[in-house]
Amino acid sequence: MKAKWLSFVPAILLLLLCLPVTASAVSSTSQQLAVVGSPGWDIYSGATIGGYRYGPSFIVNSDGSIDMWACSEGGSPLPYDYIRYQRSTDGGATWGSDQIVLPPTAGSMDALSTCDPGVIKFGGYYYIAYTSTTNRGGTNNQIFVARSTSPTGTWEKWNGTGWGGNPQPFIVYDGSPLVYGAGQPSFVVKGTTLYIYYSWIDNNMNQMRVATASTANANWPGSLTYHGAGINKSSFEDATDVKYVEALDKFIGVQTNNWGSDVSYVEIYSSSNGYDFTKEYYMDGDHYARASNAGLSGDALGHIKATDSAFLSYAYGSFGATLNWNTRLTPIMMSLKSSGAFSDNFSGGAGKWTSYQGSWALSGGVYNQSNLTADTAYAGASGTVFGNAVYDADVRITAAADPGEWAGLHIGKIKENDNFTQSGYLVFMRANGNMALFKAGTGQVTGEIASGLDPTAGAVHLKVVKSGGNIKVFTNGSASPLINWTDNGLYYDSGYFGVVTRLASATFDNVAAINNFSDDFASGAGNWTANSGTWAVSGGTYNQTNAAADPGSSTLTNMVLGNGVIEADVKINAGSSGNWTGLSFAKTLPTDAYYDSGYLVLLESSGNVSLYKGGTENKVVVKPVTTGTNPTTGFVHMKVMKHGGNIQVFVGNVASPQIDWNDPNTVFGSGYVSLTNVKSSVSFDNIAWTTQKVPGGSTNLGASNIPNLARFKTVTSNDSLVIADWDVSRLTDGIETPVFGSAGYTTSAYSAANISATPVWVDIDLGSDQTVDKVKLFPRLFTDAVGGGSPNFPVDFTIQTAPDGGSYGTVATIANQGNPVGFPQEYNFTPVTARHIRILVTKLGTPTVDDPGSYRLQLSEIEIYHYQLS
Repeated sequence: MKAKWLSFVPAILLLLLCLPVTASAVSSTSQQLAVVGSPGWDIYSGATIGGYRYGPSFIVNSDGSIDMWACSEGGSPLPYDYIRYQRSTDGGATWGSDQIVLPPTAGSMDALSTCDPGVIKFGGYYYIAYTSTTNRGGTNNQIFVARSTSPTGTWEKWNGTGWGGNPQPFIVYDGSPLVYGAGQPSFVVKGTTLYIYYSWIDNNMNQMRVATASTANANWPGSLTYHGAGINKSSFEDATDVKYVEALDKFIGVQTNNWGSDVSYVEIYSSSNGYDFTKEYYMDGDHYARASNAGLSGDALGHIKATDSAFLSYAYGSFGATLNWNTRLTPIMMSLKSSGAFSDNFSGGAGKWTSYQGSWALSGGVYNQSNLTADTAYAGASGTVFGNAVYDADVRITAAADPGEWAGLHIGKIKENDNFTQSGYLVFMRANGNMALFKAGTGQVTGEIASGLDPTAGAVHLKVVKSGGNIKVFTNGSASPLINWTDNGLYYDSGYFGVVTRLASATFDNVAAINNFSDDFASGAGNWTANSGTWAVSGGTYNQTNAAADPGSSTLTNMVLGNGVIEADVKINAGSSGNWTGLSFAKTLPTDAYYDSGYLVLLESSGNVSLYKGGTENKVVVKPVTTGTNPTTGFVHMKVMKHGGNIQVFVGNVASPQIDWNDPNTVFGSGYVSLTNVKSSVSFDNIAWTTQKVPGGSTNLGASNIPNLARFKTVTSNDSLVIADWDVSRLTDGIETPVFGSAGYTTSAYSAANISATPVWVDIDLGSDQTVDKVKLFPRLFTDAVGGGSPNFPVDFTIQTAPDGGSYGTVATIANQGNPVGFPQEYNFTPVTARHIRILVTKLGTPTVDDPGSYRLQLSEIEIYHYQLS
C-alpha cells in the first residue's frame, strides 16, 4: 500500500509533445525545458461517487487506445487497496468500466495491499510493479512485481526465484520499520536496459532511487544493479514518475512539491543518462491545488514520441477522514524554450513569425494584417515559449468594420497555432479605445475599460505583465495598470504568444517578450529613474552619494516584474547609525517608497539581513539574521527569489537561504523594482532579474544544509494527548510531513481559542547550551480547518529560551499569526545561548472541519536553528 499520508490521490494530464525550438527563432540561444498546461477535465470524481483511482500507470498503444492501471480503495477493512484496470479508445475523453485485475494474495507478504502500479511491456509480457505494506500501520513498504500476457491478467507474481506462487518483493526495504519504506515504482526500457525508479523513504531521507536490469533475462527481478539516488528530496516532494522523451533525448521525471497542500505544484526533472536527474522547471496554476502523485504516460516501453498522445497524471481532493479524490486529465505541451528574450522591430523582415489566418505582410517597416473581413486573423512568434514575462507591442488599428472590433496580444497559448478561443489569454483594444481581457474557455473576464486613447489615430504601446495568474496591462508608459486581473481558477502558466485582429486591419511594431534583465552600468544608468537621493554612475557602478538620504531610491524604468529572481552586488561606502541598503520589489507604483508597498530586503552595515513588508502592514516581517558578510569592506552579492508569497533571501556565497518566508496575508504580486538605502552612501552593480522556473534549485520547504538542532532531542509538554500516531515525541523525530506512525503532536480539546488562563507549552531540551536564532513550526497537514487552511495552528504565543540551569526569557512574541495554509512558519530572533526552547501558547487556531467545536494545538514538527553563516 502507498501509505495514505505519503501518496494521496491520482489525476491525469494530456501531453502534446513539441519538437525542440530552433535557436534562430529567438534573440537568445539559451534554452531550457518547458512544460505548458491547460485546465483539462476530470476522468474520475471521487468527490461525487467516493473512493479514488490514484497513482495510475498508462500505456498509449499504437492504435491510439490507452490502457490505465490505478490504485483503488480495497475491502472493508482489508485489504487496503486493489489495482484496477480501465481502457479508453477516444484519447482519454471517456473510459470503460473498471475491474479489479491485481488483488493481494491472502496469507502472503502482499496480503494487505496492491497499490502504486508501474507498468511496462516487453518480450511479450506486461510487467506491473506495485507497492504493498507488510503491517497494518502502512509502514515498511516493499516493492513487488507480476507479469501477464494480457493487460487484465491472469498475473504471475515474482516469488523470489521465478514467476508464480508465493509473492516476494524484488526491491527489499531494510530501513526503519516505522517509516514508509520503498514503493511507487515506474519503468523505462531503452535498448536492452530496463530502468526501475522508486521511492525510498527512511528516517530523514526521501529519495528517488534507480536500479537496472537486462531485458534479455526472463528472471530480471533477481538480477538488479543498484545505482543509488537519482533525486534527493525534501519531505514535501512526493513520488517521481519517469519516462524517456525521444524528441528531446532525455529521461523526464515529474513529481509534486508541497503535495496535498493548497500550494502544491508540479516539478519537472531531466536526465541524459537515466541515473542523475536535475530539476528543470515547475508548473503551477494550470492544475488544481492539493495535487499529488504526478505521472507521465508513454508507450509500451515507457517512451514518449512527438506523435503520441500522452498524459501527465495527478490526483487532487480533500484530505479529511474520508478519502475521496478526483483524477484529472489536462492537455500539456513539452518543449525547449528560450531562457532569454524575444524582440522584433521588423527591420529584418517577418521571418520570426508564422501567420495562420488573415493577410499578413511586412509593409512600411511594420507587420500589417490587411484583411478587414477576417473574423479572426492571427500570427504567432515562431518557436517561443514564455511563462512569467513582460510583453510589449505598438498596436495601431488602420481600419475596422465597427468601432467595437479590435487588435491585440495573445499570450499563454498551449500550441503555437492555437487561436484565442482555444487556449491562453487575449489582451485587446477596440477601435473605440476600450480595452478588455479574454480567457480561452471562459470568455471576456473584465469589463470594458476606457483607455482614453485612439488606436486609429496612431500606435498605442501595450505592455502586458504576467506573473502566475496575475495579468497587468499598461498603455503608453503609464505607471498604473489599466487592467489588473488575477485568474483565481486554473490558469495558463506558460505558452506561445502572438498578435491577433478581428474584423480590423492593424499594424504591429516593436513586439517584445522578456523574461530576464541585466545591467552592469557599463553604458550608464539609462534603465533607471532616481526618485530620491543623489544617483550617478562612476567607476562602472551605480552610486547613491547622499549619506543623509532617508531613503534614497532609484527605480527600474518602465519594467514591472513578478515571480522570479532578483540579484545585485551591493556595498555600503559610508553612513550613520542605523544605515542600510537593499532591494525593494513588487511595488505598486514606481515612485512608492519601500514602506508604501511591496517588499524590501535590507542589508545592514553589520551584515545582518531582514525582510520588510510595506503597505497597510508596514513592518519588519523577518527580524535581522546574521549573514557573516561585511558590506562596508567590499561588494556583497544579494539574491532574492519570489514565488507568489514565498520569499527566499541569499546573502553572500551560500547554498541555503538565510530567509525563507511565506506571506500569510495579502501578497504583493508583480510590481516595480527599486534600489534603496537609508542614511548611507552606497554602490550597486550587476543587477539582474530572471523568471527562471526553478530558482536556485529550490522552492522546496524541506531541510536546508544548516543542521536542525532539535532533531531527536527530548521534548515535553504540559498537555500532550498520546493516541495512535500522536505523541509529543513526534515533534522532533525529523519527519516534517505526517506518515503512518508519526502524525505529530496534539493537545487535548479546549472549548475556546483563548487559553491565556491555562497556557499550553512545549519544551525542547537541546541537551547542552547552543546558540539559536530561529524556530520553525510545521502545521498539521491533510485535514482542513473550518473555512480552509491549516487547523489548530497557534495564533498568539511566545518563544522563550533558557540556558542550562538558568531562567526563561522571551525572545519572540507572536500575536495574530495568520493561517499558514500548509507552509511551515519561521520565527527569527537575535542569537541567544540556550539549552531549552519553549513555545508558550495563549490562543489556539481554527479547529478542524470534522471537529469544529474542539480547539487544540497541533503541529507536525518543530525545528530549531542557528543561522549564522560563515
